Amino acid sequence: MQMYYRAILYAANKAHGGHPLDATVARRCGHLHTSPKAAQRCARRNGAGWTVESTFQLNAREQRQARREMRTYNALTRSYWVEPFKLLAGCYPGGHNAVEMRMKLDVLTGAGIGAYVNLMEPGEVNFAGKSFSPYAPMASAMAHDLGRGVRFHSCPIRDRAVPLYCEMQRTLDVIDAELSRDVRVYVHCWGGLGRTGLVVACWLMRHGYAANADEAMALIAEWRYYLPTGYLPSPETIEQRDFLLRWEQGEQRALYLEEVSLHADLL
Repeated sequence: MQMYYRAILYAANKAHGGHPLDATVARRCGHLHTSPKAAQRCARRNGAGWTVESTFQLNAREQRQARREMRTYNALTRSYWVEPFKLLAGCYPGGHNAVEMRMKLDVLTGAGIGAYVNLMEPGEVNFAGKSFSPYAPMASAMAHDLGRGVRFHSCPIRDRAVPLYCEMQRTLDVIDAELSRDVRVYVHCWGGLGRTGLVVACWLMRHGYAANADEAMALIAEWRYYLPTGYLPSPETIEQRDFLLRWEQGEQRALYLEEVSLHADLL
């Protein structure tokens, strides 16, 4: 019998009191592996709070189910949790065909994603000049089957380029508005590297998870380390990294002006 291992999140937040998540949530959000080392790598990649749990040996039916689950999780290997069970970032969730698209969306729907923030441009094409198939209809149908709603937001940024400062603010506002409603968000571009990394880094600085651009990029690099494209930089281009430095300075100035205004009100 094959032994399976899973990287499980042990919640450190007040909502779960530090206890293990229930089996249903663990099955959806944990990653199943066939070796303890792979599970340990997954736990380290996902950060604090994750540990490795060894499952019982599975019978034949359970093994078939486990193999299907592993194939499903492997369908979306270029994604990572920015904030576990709240904000997920990654690649285009569609595919070359309906089967591939369904496999990716099944992972996202199973993870409880209720809002998609699409950074791709309308009419964007791949290297072969082919347009990307819209995934919203299938994602909506899958959510509807589970009795859930889902929203889609278009916040386009040109591939390998940067947005205007106000456009980035709007994108982050869209993400934060969904998170404030306890909706799980998936933010994506095409490959999950340049534009996605840019937005994630700005979001990390906005909320104080990273003090500056270097810290934000270091966090993203750590989370992406074990992904198939983890060796590639995120954000991708010099222009995008320069934008982060300007954003860092702009955000710091905004915080300073807010503090000055608050201090003036107290006088």
